Amino acid sequence: PGGEIYAKVISAAAGASGQTRIRFTSVSPELKVWMQVTAVRETAE
Repeated sequence: PGGEIYAKVISAAAGASGQTRIRFTSVSPELKVWMQVTAVRETAE
């Protein structure tokens, strides 16, 4: 989907090599819906 996402790196994820925690600071409406659908799909698997 088209749109923009802005995020800020918060810290390294505990116990996960090479992973970081991020905070989304701005997400365009169409990507916000896409992120919500993707999160639900990942949780269901």
